Amino acid sequence: MKNTPYQALPEHCFWQRAVAGVACEKVDALVTAPFMIAPGERIVTAGSCFAQHIGRHLRAAGLSVLQTEPAHDWLHESEAASYGYGIYSARYGNIYTARQLLQLFQRAYGQFQPAERLWEQGARCIDPFRPRIQPDGFATREEFEADQRQHFAAVRSAFAQLDVLIFTLGLTQAWEALDDGAVFPLCPGVAGGSFDARRHRLHNFSVAEVSDDMLALIDLLRAVNPGARLILSVSPVPLAAGAAADEHVLTANTWSKSVLRVACADIVARREQVAYMPSYELITGAHARGAYVADDLRSVTEAGVSHVMRVFLRHFVGSTGTAVAPDVAGAGGDLEQMAQLVAVNCDEDALKLAPAAPLLAPLCNLCGGEAFGPGPGGRLGKDQLGPHCLACGSLERQRVAAQVLLELGREQLAGRRALLVGAERGAEARWFRHCDVAQASAPGVLPAALADYADASYDLVVLVHVLEYLDDDRAGFDQLRRLLSPTGLLLVCFIDPRVRPWTSLHVGPAGSARRWYGRDLAQHFRCEPKKLGVTMHEVADPGTGAVLPVHLFAAATSPKAPPPC
Repeated sequence: MKNTPYQALPEHCFWQRAVAGVACEKVDALVTAPFMIAPGERIVTAGSCFAQHIGRHLRAAGLSVLQTEPAHDWLHESEAASYGYGIYSARYGNIYTARQLLQLFQRAYGQFQPAERLWEQGARCIDPFRPRIQPDGFATREEFEADQRQHFAAVRSAFAQLDVLIFTLGLTQAWEALDDGAVFPLCPGVAGGSFDARRHRLHNFSVAEVSDDMLALIDLLRAVNPGARLILSVSPVPLAAGAAADEHVLTANTWSKSVLRVACADIVARREQVAYMPSYELITGAHARGAYVADDLRSVTEAGVSHVMRVFLRHFVGSTGTAVAPDVAGAGGDLEQMAQLVAVNCDEDALKLAPAAPLLAPLCNLCGGEAFGPGPGGRLGKDQLGPHCLACGSLERQRVAAQVLLELGREQLAGRRALLVGAERGAEARWFRHCDVAQASAPGVLPAALADYADASYDLVVLVHVLEYLDDDRAGFDQLRRLLSPTGLLLVCFIDPRVRPWTSLHVGPAGSARRWYGRDLAQHFRCEPKKLGVTMHEVADPGTGAVLPVHLFAAATSPKAPPPC
């Protein structure tokens, strides 16, 4: 036999020995890693939808995934995830392109200020670069600005502290602003804003552009964090939609993933301490025989994610390669278990064409009305439904308060003495054995008559957007608490406090809220020394489906408070 260079090559170089002749779950497409992740080293994850799986498995393996923008303890994990908390190291949502990641760094460090900083949609504000991070958008421009300041601080903290950045590149197609090149994760008009061909265009990044953007990001990152190392991968999740009418989505996807894969090789060759992780190859390779994708041919099964992470941990951490999440395939062996999926937040889901289905008629739980219209400023709610009940004038916040009460049961309400405070009603007087209504004669103060009411006069006090407007909200809270019976409930709807960690004063025009509440409500109102418990309930408005928080304050011994949602 003639001597050839192939004779000296290791087995991983040969298809039969490394792919076709190996059990699917044993294929290891990574030969060597240029560095290892030591115990305690801080990891930051970012990227497209598949990157969410990586972060989840790293945490399950006990690695130190950095969190610089955590949710408050009050939020359940599923609730926090719907607001983008805990998915990545900061609340930046999915980052699909290299340009998007580069611009996030530049915006966080004040090096780039896009012309389209926010989109106004009725009375709500949408972040163009995180359009689905805040369900139904931010309530005010001030709230948007405060959240963005907090977010950029968290991003800077993540970049400055990280030891390893794991970034999953997902797309080459992106929509950008013509005037300054700002890149959006979704086309304007899909989840906020409006598309204008004079201001926006589709851009399909080339290998050189992807490579140059990532190299620029690496250099900027190492200017603030010289020891930063990177692990790059290409998302195996295909395009949800191609944006060019003359190209099939299948060939568009092949082009896009090929560009990203070649760019990764170029970046690894041109910068030290940058590695490539073959997630794309492990999920979509011929060895998998389609077993790692669900029926939609886009979603990756848990068995596929576990395979990728076994390879990752073996090479970058030095583990034995055991699964870090439940072994779905081994649990029972049937097809449904093997195809088990873990949900991810995917912005591209907004591009799917949903089948037409009849909508249920919206219903107002306060008056039974079925006619709804736009809210103040022409605002439309979830799914573009009008939030304003034309019969009684209620909005979502009043109806979610009413929904919590109705879930207590009509019989229980009928035995209560209730007090409704403020201009907006979250209940109907006819529901109770006795009901008083109190409204202040001037903004910023509670009704003067409340001072004359006897202690423990009421079993239930309901406020919708009242405390935010008081000059002295703590004194007002204590006054209302005084009126509650020992087993009474104080039901309060605030301007959404889930999006802010701390309560802060607000300086605005006359008649506007005096403060924005945050997730520190229990501390702000000093509930612990007053032996008050507080629960937050996320409730769907029966009129529009919008989900808003309702807070219940009750004595710790009260048997009448419903369990936390």
